[in-house]
Amino acid sequence: MEIRTFELIKGLFITPQNYEDFESCFKKAKRNKKESFNFPNDSGRMFSIKVEYVEFVWNMMNKMSAKEIIEKAKEFAELDKDFIDKKVSEDELIEKQTEMRDEAQIEINKTFK
Repeated sequence: MEIRTFELIKGLFITPQNYEDFESCFKKAKRNKKESFNFPNDSGRMFSIKVEYVEFVWNMMNKMSAKEIIEKAKEFAELDKDFIDKKVSEDELIEKQTEMRDEAQIEINKTFK
């Protein structure tokens, strides 16, 4: 599997050099049913990372093409814009975000059994 460099959280890059350590921390947290785990960036700054977030990101990167990821990002951005512009209520925003998260979780469960 080719490891691509990506910025998981602003200031935290996952690279071919730190991927195995990151994956090990993630799997340990998941196995121990932790909600989050700590991981340092290349300058030693520690980040607290939610397991659910990593699952979501990995699912997106492993299951979707770059084009699909861009489309989903646009969909999320449009939903946020609609909320800001008061085209959808907070309840509608939460409902749609929950639907999108649930769809992603189904795929994640298939990936990380």
